[in-house]
Amino acid sequence: MDKLPSIQFAFFCIPAANDGKRDVAKFCRDQMNFASTVWNPKGPPEKGGPVGFTWDNNLRPVTDKDNHFKLIEFTPDGSPKALQLVKENWTVQAGPIIPVFVCYAAWDKLRDGGDKPREGLMKGFTLTKRGNPWFTGDRAILVFITTAQVHTLAHELAHWFGFTHADAKDAPGNVGQEGGGGTHLLDEQYHAMMRWANQADFRNRLNRVKVE
Repeated sequence: MDKLPSIQFAFFCIPAANDGKRDVAKFCRDQMNFASTVWNPKGPPEKGGPVGFTWDNNLRPVTDKDNHFKLIEFTPDGSPKALQLVKENWTVQAGPIIPVFVCYAAWDKLRDGGDKPREGLMKGFTLTKRGNPWFTGDRAILVFITTAQVHTLAHELAHWFGFTHADAKDAPGNVGQEGGGGTHLLDEQYHAMMRWANQADFRNRLNRVKVE
């Protein structure tokens, strides 16, 4: 089995998350390091070999007039702000690249309760079609710096690669379990990552050949 291409991460940061109270670059590195440790295969070489997670150490600034994106609201009908944030700052690029938006805080009407938006407990959210019928546009991961834990990105990657909390409910300690914190991978999770990375890399190489 061929070794996987490296998966690149593109980190974006809204101004409210980079307010000088936190070391955002260290936050991103810690998220990357934990995710890289969890999502590397733990088994024989035929599983595919180590997966390279890379980041260019560039924090891409997001223009946020009047702190519009400081609080991202989620309701059963969706999250217009989250979709707008990604639409204004990210377009899918060739290759295995995952956009991660470092945000300030979120409010989930169902989990945090109430009718008035406020800073809630959500740690991260992955914008994908599965489980989110309201989703449109390009996929992205959001992590909320005021609540995220070191394992948040690793957990959100399970959603990026197509898994829901229900998929991990019978796998104690799995990275995809609700609440995060797990460090174990199911074979199908690792293979889903492998398929996604190889397909994205193949499309990238095919596009280069067409251009040439």
